Amino acid sequence: MPGGLLGSGFLIKAQGLIVTNRHVIKDASEITVVLDDGRSFPAVLQGEDDKTDLALLKINAANGQPFPYVEFGDSSLARVGDWVLAIGNPFGLGAQQPPDYFRQRPQY
Repeated sequence: MPGGLLGSGFLIKAQGLIVTNRHVIKDASEITVVLDDGRSFPAVLQGEDDKTDLALLKINAANGQPFPYVEFGDSSLARVGDWVLAIGNPFGLGAQQPPDYFRQRPQY
């Protein structure tokens, strides 16, 4: 995207709600979402939070079909040694999914 920023995000609802980082879209006059299958959609900012650096976007499918989305699990059930993924789009090179393992439970 000439003159634009690239970021990553993920669909959290079949109706087209996406979570991304706020700093990526903060000053954008328009936002375009490109899915991993190559389809692109104009997005509308639904909400943002500076403290957590998160933004909520909305896209709509032309045919009204639901989008595949990430289902959240119960993080209290995670155990040391469980397999995890961190998904990102560094330097616009496409989705990178380096596998890793859950190493330790945070101490609060």
